[in-house]
Formats: sequence, structure tokens, C-alpha cells
Amino acid sequence: MRIVNVRVHPVSVARRYATMISADLSAGRPGEMRTMRGLPGSVERTVVSHYYVVELETDTGLVGLGEASDISPRATLPDGRPLRAPLLADRLRRYVVGRDPFQLERLAVETDTPAFPFRSQIATAIDVACHDLAGKATGQPVLNLLGGRFHDRLPVCWIAYIRTPEAMEAEIAEKVAEGFRAFKLKVGTDIAVDEERVALVRRLAGDDAHIKLDANGAWSVDEAIVNMRRLEKYRPAAIETPIPAGDLEAMRQVKTSIGTPYMEHAGPPAKTLEYVRAGVVDVLKISPGGIGGLRRAQKVVAIAEAGGVEAYVGSTVEMGLGTVALGHFAAASAACRWPCDLRGPLLLVDDVLNEPVTYHDGCLQLPDGPGLGVSLNRAKLAQLTGDLP
Repeated sequence: MRIVNVRVHPVSVARRYATMISADLSAGRPGEMRTMRGLPGSVERTVVSHYYVVELETDTGLVGLGEASDISPRATLPDGRPLRAPLLADRLRRYVVGRDPFQLERLAVETDTPAFPFRSQIATAIDVACHDLAGKATGQPVLNLLGGRFHDRLPVCWIAYIRTPEAMEAEIAEKVAEGFRAFKLKVGTDIAVDEERVALVRRLAGDDAHIKLDANGAWSVDEAIVNMRRLEKYRPAAIETPIPAGDLEAMRQVKTSIGTPYMEHAGPPAKTLEYVRAGVVDVLKISPGGIGGLRRAQKVVAIAEAGGVEAYVGSTVEMGLGTVALGHFAAASAACRWPCDLRGPLLLVDDVLNEPVTYHDGCLQLPDGPGLGVSLNRAKLAQLTGDLP
């Protein structure tokens, strides 16, 4: 089986409400000055997510599906031109046409070199589409290609973005009523309001709820220590990226000064190994879309497991296609024991799948069938067409 063509469909989908996170402006991230009860805070605000749905056609007639998820509107090609679907499809055809989609290891290695100078989301879309093709060709679900199902249930963590406590209350109460027992709360604008929001989620979700916090690198070392000591009475399961990632000594200082597990994005295998060897993290958030695909993410999980570090499957805001792909990965990953973040379809107003992704009692339900087990709704794909602005 050989790949004979690549199609790239640009899709733009509105979020159900504007989502805001703390912005680490020192790291060059775009931000806006917003207020919460008149208190200034630097935040990023998102109302629309942009995607590329990738189809890999083969000489056998099978078509593999992949998703490049939540792409930045400022994304560019290696030559500096703005990233656009026709240009991307042309570049990808030169790279993947003629290849055997079963050669997943070669694909993982070659998409991690200058020979494939694209964003990790694009590499992930190609990797997932090849897994989908391999599953369809063998009549097996993707999770069987990744080692088989390990987790019978996939509890999902509902992510609560930065909003006033009053605006959040109905949202959290609704998710508790729907059976969610795990939550991740964005913090980092103002500690007084952060504490109100954390207290609210603990009160509504109950004493046994799993609650993670995520500051998106908005705090300094001193702020992280002081703020987490203030919030620890609400028993958070972990704090994600309390300070900008990368400074190992700063991370170690925070980790050893607080009583809450320190959580950080895993990154590619080399970065993950650096964190594990340095002993600066307790929990690794493994997001295949940010690493470059399922194959590479399996290597990251192995590093975490060998180093005795906890792990769980994170996400950006995937549509149904990307959510199902990461769900197959999560279900097959024994080391990823924490509730996953795969709630993207619940945050978006529409999708491009024939059968929508479903959740039951706070858990993601994976579809049956070979490959990913999903198919595209062509009418929705046309209706939601929209390239990067």
C-alpha cells in the first residue's frame, strides 16, 4: 500500500464561549489586558479554533484521516509565508506521496528532522492518518496497533477557563451533574480571584473530585511558591506550569517548596528525558499533538514510566477526529492513569464527523470499527471551511 495523494481541508469552528488563560508575556506569547472585577491581568482570549483535516489517499482505495488541531493564526511555512491549506498540501505531497503508511517508525524519525520542517500539529496529522490507514488495512482499531486497550474507561477532565466565579458557577454545576469528577482550573491572573474560583470548584465538585490547576507560566518563582501555599488548602491534585518551563533550577525550587505535585508538558523525547533526569516534575502532561504524533508520544510515555513519573494525556482543543485519535492513544497507554483532557468537542459549536463524539458519566466513549472508527461529513466539512485569517 502506497500513498498517492494528500488532501488538506481548512476548518474553522467557533468555541461555545471565549476562553481565556493566563499569558506568560515574558516568553513572547500574545496577550491582552483584561480585567476581572476591575483587577488587571494579562490573558489570552480565544473565540475561534482553526484546523486542518488531512486525507491520505492510497493505491488500494483506502483513505486515512488526521487532524492538525487548534493551529495558531500566525503559523507560517519554513520560508516565512503564512500557512495556508493549498500551500501545505503541495508541500506534503512532495514529502509523503509514494510512502508506505505502515513505516511508522521511519515516519516518526523523518518528521523530526529538517527534512520535514513543519509544525508538530502537521506531523501529528500525518502520523494519525497513517495509523488510521494501517488500522483500516488490517481491520483493527488504532488502539490495537498501539498495544491494545489497557483502560476500559477514559475519565475526562473538564477544563474551566479564566472567568469570574459568578460566570463559572453554572458551568461547573452543569458538568458535575453530567458526571464529571475531574477538573482543571486555569489560574494566574489575580490570586484573590483565583482562590475564589478554586474554592468554588472544590465546593461544587466535592471532596473526592480530582482538581488540577494550570497557571500557564504566569507566575515568578516567588509568586508560585506563595500562591500555591495559599491554594493548597483546597487539595489540588497538581499545579501545571506554575512558572515558564525550561529553567531546571527554578522548577526544582518551586517543586521542593510546595506540597502539590509539579506538572509540566512533556515535550519531545529529549526534553522529557531532561526533566526526568533532573527530577523537576512529578507529573508529565503528554499531548501527542504537541510532540508530533502517536508513535513519538509512545516513546515519551516510556521515558516517563521508566523514570517513575506519573503521566496523563493532554490536549489542545481538538475536534472529534483529533479527540478520537488521542483517545485511542490514552486507552492503550498503561502509564497514563490520570483523567485525560480530551474535552474539545464539548467546547466547540460544531464538528465534521458523521457520528459526533460522545461522553457518558464524565468519560470519553471511543467508536467501534477499524482504524479510528470515524468518517467525515462532507457537508459539514464544506460548511465549516475556513483557512487561517
